[in-house]
Amino acid sequence: MSKRIIKIEWHGRQSPPSEVSGNSTAHWQAKRRKKQAWQDETMINILNQNVTLFEMPRATIQYTSYHVGEPENAMDEDNFIIGMKAIQDLMVHQGVFPDDSHRYVKGIQPVKYVRVSKMKDRKVIMEIIEV
Repeated sequence: MSKRIIKIEWHGRQSPPSEVSGNSTAHWQAKRRKKQAWQDETMINILNQNVTLFEMPRATIQYTSYHVGEPENAMDEDNFIIGMKAIQDLMVHQGVFPDDSHRYVKGIQPVKYVRVSKMKDRKVIMEIIEV
């Protein structure tokens, strides 16, 4: 039996918005507005990419960042994952999992960083993989 995967892509960016990352010093209201905008952008991407969301009793998550520049200039893994937490919350809201605790999200794999040479090739991919 093959594993089911939900794959969401964000073209034109190489990381989550800095305002929702772990390093953000923005005021909580600004963070909340940016989190909502990030979730709204994701829902638009889901609709535009014809992504089907479905319930997964258990899953792992894999993020891939296609970034421009030197590897040390990419958002570090901890801040990247914190920035993607808003999207995990969105997946709970959309019914993909009951909540994003370790009971349902069995793990977040290390972020894969892929260096690209052109700005137009930047993107972030989130894969939710059923286990």
